[in-house]
Amino acid sequence: MKASQDSGSARAIEFRYWKFRASELDWLKRLSLAPKSKSHLKNLMRVLFNAAMRWELIPYQLNPMSLVRVKDGSKRKREPKALSAGEFRQMLEHIPEPFRTMCIVAMCRDFGLAKYSA
Repeated sequence: MKASQDSGSARAIEFRYWKFRASELDWLKRLSLAPKSKSHLKNLMRVLFNAAMRWELIPYQLNPMSLVRVKDGSKRKREPKALSAGEFRQMLEHIPEPFRTMCIVAMCRDFGLAKYSA
């Protein structure tokens, strides 16, 4: 990156063409995050690089994030816990209206019971 003085007090920033080595793209593997989180981070970086190219902060080139792969990015590390009917009832005791009704409707919708309660 090179900064140069323009007319007035504004500064122009010039980026040179970026070259990436494979080892520089492995930073995502070293993070101790769930694969899904790594996948979200990769997507955010891809969007940032695209914006930087659109705004001409860096020259238009192949997005370096297209070279990064996240293994099992769509898989969960652990299964989400499902509430039993008793646990759901206990939880509802602590939720005020109208949020209580919203929870009941959401639960019925998830179980496909909404068609029977209408």
